[in-house]
Amino acid sequence: MELCERPGGCLPGLPIKLALWGEPAPELPGDTLTVLADCAALLQKEWSAATVTVCPRVTGDMTAALRALSAAGDFRCVRVIAPDVPCCAGLAEHVAAALPERKLERVLLPVSVGEPEPEPAPAPAPADVSPIRAETSPAPVSSLRFYPAAAFSPDAEPGVAAAFARRFPAEEDMALSAEKLRRETVFIRPERDGSLTVRAFAPAGELQPGPAAILAAAGMLRARERQLGSGTYNIRTVGGFVQINVGEELVWIEHAAGPLRRMLNEEERAALYAALGLPDRETEIRPCLAGDAAALLELPEGEELSSVSAGESLAAALEKTGASGICLYRRTGAEETAEIRSFGPEGDPLPPGRGAGLLGWWLPLLRRAGAECVFREEDREYRTFTGPDGRLFLGGRVSSGASPIRGEELFSGCDHQD
Repeated sequence: MELCERPGGCLPGLPIKLALWGEPAPELPGDTLTVLADCAALLQKEWSAATVTVCPRVTGDMTAALRALSAAGDFRCVRVIAPDVPCCAGLAEHVAAALPERKLERVLLPVSVGEPEPEPAPAPAPADVSPIRAETSPAPVSSLRFYPAAAFSPDAEPGVAAAFARRFPAEEDMALSAEKLRRETVFIRPERDGSLTVRAFAPAGELQPGPAAILAAAGMLRARERQLGSGTYNIRTVGGFVQINVGEELVWIEHAAGPLRRMLNEEERAALYAALGLPDRETEIRPCLAGDAAALLELPEGEELSSVSAGESLAAALEKTGASGICLYRRTGAEETAEIRSFGPEGDPLPPGRGAGLLGWWLPLLRRAGAECVFREEDREYRTFTGPDGRLFLGGRVSSGASPIRGEELFSGCDHQD
């Protein structure tokens, strides 16, 4: 078979990948340039001669190639055809930014009939301390020093109380420490193999420490106890192992933010905006449900994030959507920088880092892999990095108080006996 002289030896009549077009760009026929998502070719059986294909997940900056094709042809319109799936959600925005002078037509191809039912958020598993070595001789809690420590915040006071322990105290003493300190209390112990064990307690008993608590404890161990150098560490918790990286200024933790569950429909979006007192205007990035059923919504243009508050109808709107919380964001400056507000059903803030982790996974999915994002929520600053393999890392600075609360002071005048 004789092939036509087209980039990559492509067969006649088939669309060609945008990245294969060389310079100078060819003059394609017609008045409409069609940009077809790679996987849309499985759904779109017919296309015009002026069709190029592209995958937004693996293609870098496509601006120059699109502008060259547009300049070579006589196009009045650019039609973007993509399946209605998350990884193609930003393709039309890419094309619109590259060719702002051309009319944009957006075609979404359905990939299934109807919306899938949202999956219920998994129930938290009971704490399992079996991976953690029991102490044959528990440490007296009076021998420990408790520092206020917080990740992502310049103020250590809103965080946890963190203590360095070569041997853990008895579990009832660790729970009693949390009761006396009136905050989540985290104990961190170095192991012989170079890993670290982190245990967190509330007055009622042991908790699975979240990313903020783990990073706060590691930052305290480095800054106050001088027991931790720069490097990568395996962290053992009641829920299993996680990895952190300690740097000179920032501490990072691998963060399981995804997966994307589904895109929100117009009715669900309108209900959530109404519950936040916001107008229902179309935004550049479509809202979605991600992670453990949190809704990600972009702030409509012209609105101020600081003036948003959760209304009485938020709980009902979240329940109808199947969401357990909401992360509202406004991008500022660079595409990967945003201000966020995170709400639970009653308007209470989500756990530190949860909204940033979800958004840090979602925005690079639309833009480019390997993007480092910065998110600010009131006085907290979160950084995220998504690697080419899709793994997400959540990081930030850690603050810890200079003056500890000593164990003997904490338990003085009470009936506790070590």
